[in-house]
Amino acid sequence: MRTGAFREDVAPEELAAYSLHAVAAAGDLPSQDAAHRLVTVILAGLRPAT
Repeated sequence: MRTGAFREDVAPEELAAYSLHAVAAAGDLPSQDAAHRLVTVILAGLRPAT
């Protein structure tokens, strides 16, 4: 990944933990579309603020 690709206000270990917990919750979602939306939200949360 390029420098600045991820937010820098949260430690990488925390970002990884948040993402893993969110992805684990995907198994309880009602549809594949809902899982796709969750991935979109996770990815948006990893990006640095603009």
